[in-house]
Amino acid sequence: MSNDRGVFLALTVLYKLAPSQSPALQSLARCLQSGVDIRLVVWDNSPDRSSETDLAWLQQNLPGSVYRHTPENLALSRIYNTIIREYLQQGETSPFAGLFILDQDSSFGPELLDEAAEAMAAQPDVSLFLPHVMAEDAIISPAHMWGCIGYRWHSKRVGLIGARFHTAINSGMIIRSEYLTRRFPGYDERLRFYGIDNDFCRKYAMSERWMYVLDSEVKHSLSRDVDEPREMKLWRHRENVRALLLTNGDDWFSRVTSRTYGAAYCIKMAVTERDIRFLRWG
Repeated sequence: MSNDRGVFLALTVLYKLAPSQSPALQSLARCLQSGVDIRLVVWDNSPDRSSETDLAWLQQNLPGSVYRHTPENLALSRIYNTIIREYLQQGETSPFAGLFILDQDSSFGPELLDEAAEAMAAQPDVSLFLPHVMAEDAIISPAHMWGCIGYRWHSKRVGLIGARFHTAINSGMIIRSEYLTRRFPGYDERLRFYGIDNDFCRKYAMSERWMYVLDSEVKHSLSRDVDEPREMKLWRHRENVRALLLTNGDDWFSRVTSRTYGAAYCIKMAVTERDIRFLRWG
């Protein structure tokens, strides 16, 4: 497999956060200082374009990075498909070893990409490499996935895991370019911001046997732990339920299971939040 120790294409999507304030971009800047070869695309979904001061910070700390601004807040699935098409599907062979996806508020050490490069070289038949993503002291990715229900890991595991019955969040994923350009059917653009990672892992398991879990960690914050307006919580809730139903509609059993689970989830949220508006599915 060529380019296993080549350049990583890193993608970070920003929303209402200046580049200089993003833990992900700060982490990538430290990676460059340690000698890791990265080409960065910063996709800014914020209503307003970043200031010239912040763009100057970006070029100073992450030279050669590409900044794109879409104030209409494009769906993540559409952004990911665009990046694959424009950066990875050009020419016979991609110049990038893999695509490294990061949420704006994720942080990690330079050892992550060093370990990933070594694992990619040692595991030429594996196309998905995952760090342990931590929220406080809990492992939130990778996770077991049975039907439409995910179960967290209680302890770290390093090495090969079966692609079936596992899922992972987008942030921290390192996906081999060869898989994205030759076997991946593309992100489902009906999914806007939630469910994209579960859908990706489900598609991945259709053609691939293994994922590889790295020892390195990514620190991540969960949106539900952030104090935010009730309307934003409602929006996140409805997007989550919508994604659940879209990604589990292939057969009658999945549809029945996901609708049952979705109904129970809505009732739980309505009780927890003391707001009957959480009973709405759409």
